[in-house]
Amino acid sequence: MQGLFQQSVGKNPLHAKAWKLEYLEMNGRKIMKKKILIVAFCFALGLVFSAPAFADNLKEEAETIVDKARIVMEEVKNAPDSGAAYDLIRQSAGVVIIPDMFKGGFVVGGSYGKGVGRT
Repeated sequence: MQGLFQQSVGKNPLHAKAWKLEYLEMNGRKIMKKKILIVAFCFALGLVFSAPAFADNLKEEAETIVDKARIVMEEVKNAPDSGAAYDLIRQSAGVVIIPDMFKGGFVVGGSYGKGVGRT
């Protein structure tokens, strides 16, 4: 390496400095690319191994929402004063039940909830 360096630079110190900077810059890019690839690989590996756990969590959450919606429908059906409401539900083309709905607003309002729909 030293011989190649001496041959390409000669005796001019400015050439030596430029050559060293170019060499360091080129190696720095290679190191940075390796670091980026390692981080991307670790991220992808994490996604692969966390997907089944995330899917199990979603399934449990969906089952909980369906159970809550079933309880709400039973309460509507069994309530003494819900005859008209239950008849309307039976005659409708579709029903959406959102057991846990959060609403808020002052000048502008919004709501959020997860529920079940049936047509």
